[in-house]
Amino acid sequence: KEMYFMLTQVRMGNQKRYQQWFMARHLSLPDSETVVPDLVRYICGCYHPPNHILSSEIIPRWAVLGWLMQCARSQPQVANTRLAVLYDLLLFQPQTDSIMNIEPAMLLMVHSIPRYPSMTNTL
Repeated sequence: KEMYFMLTQVRMGNQKRYQQWFMARHLSLPDSETVVPDLVRYICGCYHPPNHILSSEIIPRWAVLGWLMQCARSQPQVANTRLAVLYDLLLFQPQTDSIMNIEPAMLLMVHSIPRYPSMTNTL
């Protein structure tokens, strides 16, 4: 519910306080290690924003993925998060899959190159 709010209501540039709130509420718990890859899979595979959100200033899915990748703490969590980001990209079937499944990972790599080349390199 809170992630859906971020993906549909929060404007790019205003997301920091919502990210801090979400992290404190959901990602700082000791048993939250599996939550980050699950959220990544939800964003890539389940939530496909309508055109009015895509053309607005709402925070894009690729930016949320980049933030979630930075939230991963342990090595297994980092590896599982990377796999979750790339899963649809690696197994994409153009005849049956939606381009919206791979769009966040592709845009994350494109937008990360200028400021965060290490993020693109790790993917």
